[in-house]
Amino acid sequence: MKNPENETPKGVSTSQLVHYARESLKMQSFLWVLCFLFAARSHKWERIKELLENDDIKNTWTKSDLMLCTNPRIPFTDSELFCQAVLTTMLDIIHIEYLSIQPTLFKIHKFGTPSMISSIKKRFFTSDEVTEQRVEGATYSAGHRGRVADGLWLEPHEPCVIPLFRKLQRSLRVNPAIAENFLVLKYDKNGHYAPHYDHLFPMTKEYDDGWFEFFGNRMATALLIVQQAELGGGTIFPHLDLVVESDPGDLLLWFNADSNDVREQNSLHASCPVERGQKMAVSLWIRGNFQDQLFCPVQSSRYSAVDMVKRIGDIKHFPQFGSRPQIPREYGGYWDDDVED
Repeated sequence: MKNPENETPKGVSTSQLVHYARESLKMQSFLWVLCFLFAARSHKWERIKELLENDDIKNTWTKSDLMLCTNPRIPFTDSELFCQAVLTTMLDIIHIEYLSIQPTLFKIHKFGTPSMISSIKKRFFTSDEVTEQRVEGATYSAGHRGRVADGLWLEPHEPCVIPLFRKLQRSLRVNPAIAENFLVLKYDKNGHYAPHYDHLFPMTKEYDDGWFEFFGNRMATALLIVQQAELGGGTIFPHLDLVVESDPGDLLLWFNADSNDVREQNSLHASCPVERGQKMAVSLWIRGNFQDQLFCPVQSSRYSAVDMVKRIGDIKHFPQFGSRPQIPREYGGYWDDDVED
């Protein structure tokens, strides 16, 4: 006697049943993918909702930028972007990831050594000079802050940053001697730095003791990641639709202006809010004057990212200034003998 459960329904072939089964599995898979995407999107909105409960974040960030912070993308759509290992003039091998052409933006993986990282962290956590960092122009309505972080300024001759300073000087064509002091920043939960430009508006020598007039504007920014947050804390470039997530020791470098000192509009950037854990980074704002090792751009006014590294075989190894020069009096510089007895 035949088992009716094993019989093929009349008018339906076995191949048709197989086809229906496959289509059913496809539909189930599609529904599972939809459920996964919906759950992931819901999770991101929950993260954004929690961030917006903080008044400083709510009043200094847009939802679209926060969405980008919580949904990093890999910038592989531009055929001009690539990775390479470079042997420098001092026989260091550095691994570079080019992230943007306009502006020039790249990441050097593991640029900072574990000993560099350890020394910087030890100096920060044992210092009594750490202060809450505020930025002029970054305080918004009702006193909301565009930057929430603790910071420590370090002279380039401080023992904990000398190895970093020397490696920057021997590896890159931008000279860290023509720069401001190093700034170590620590971001705790909800710590952030809202979207901003590092490129400054012109300043009088009375305002900044001649810094702007003598050293020039903030041509480039170097950012060494000391500690990455467990969640959040990436470096966002809103106009590039890009979030850079880095490991301790990674160095980011980007240009804030072209060779004519015209601001790169795409250099708008921010430090995404920390959602869990703690982030630490070292910022160095490199000024535009006396950068005698940079190649002059030929095809456009923008510096080329591939020309930023001192490669083996290059003729000129050392910059004009090995350390920051004194600002002359005529530029507004302050000298010790200016003090009256």
